[in-house]
Amino acid sequence: MRAWIAGLVLVAGCGREASPPDPPGQARVSGRAIFRGTHKRGVIQIPPGDCQHHHPDKPPLKEDIVAAPDGGLRDVLVYIKSGLDAKYAPPAQAAVIDQKACTYVPHVSAIMVSQDLEVVNSDATYHNVHFHVRANAERNFSMEGVGRRLLKAPFETPELRVPIECDQHSWMAARLHVLPHPKFAVTGEDGRFEIPGLPAGTYTLAALHDLLGERTLQITLADAESKPGVELIFEK
Repeated sequence: MRAWIAGLVLVAGCGREASPPDPPGQARVSGRAIFRGTHKRGVIQIPPGDCQHHHPDKPPLKEDIVAAPDGGLRDVLVYIKSGLDAKYAPPAQAAVIDQKACTYVPHVSAIMVSQDLEVVNSDATYHNVHFHVRANAERNFSMEGVGRRLLKAPFETPELRVPIECDQHSWMAARLHVLPHPKFAVTGEDGRFEIPGLPAGTYTLAALHDLLGERTLQITLADAESKPGVELIFEK
């Protein structure tokens, strides 16, 4: 089944709640990822064992394409791909990935190079966390029940689409994006994103979905300009 992205368009005045002003001279871009098409999420067949009790009534659904009834598309990484000259230190706060009911939460994460990452196991279940990296040092460790593990600056090189898998439970899979700066967002259930704190300039804005691919758009921002209403249109 062929998939493609129809495009990214600017729609002036896209409604959203008011946001606090940025510092002087800082601009922001915001909008929404939208899925246009039909897709039926498949069911994850969990074999008998230590994870079935998390889903006593019905099995969980696959997370390949997750869209709200109004089309809001979850799990899209929106980021500044080029044009950003400033240098940024990694956030002091660690990013968090949880293992809950034998799934990874969130399904798609993004962190900055050298940012700490805390991996949580909320299940009283043995899990194995395996980051299948290409450009960074491999991370592969077990978590034997409820607990936390803090990885200090685990990724030193930018790398998109890092698969995360549990070697104990084959259906458990997620994605991690490692970026060289903090100007990114991952869309939630409503498909919305916002990237604040941008210097004036011309940028390449990119939207990346693990199944539907990537599309880019050039945007120009003046000092303190707010550019709302960017619609990232994905079709299949």
